[in-house]
Amino acid sequence: KSIGDVAGQIYIDSRNSGEVEIMSIMMSISETLDSMWIERKFDDSFVNAWNVGNYASDYMMKRSGIEGCECNSEIVEPDI
Repeated sequence: KSIGDVAGQIYIDSRNSGEVEIMSIMMSISETLDSMWIERKFDDSFVNAWNVGNYASDYMMKRSGIEGCECNSEIVEPDI
């Protein structure tokens, strides 16, 4: 599985367990990815687990209509 697939599954699992706080979901994504980073051979990527968690948090804030700040990542909307 790719980094995105794993992060997506962590998000789904968090939401299915009743989690609604963006910060808690972000921490779950970051900590889980961090714990499996080397085992899954993600260490050859250009980002790390915490970059992925932060981007996911920025994405969730944008999708929920929360105005971010200049430090937020530029969110790229996928073509579906």
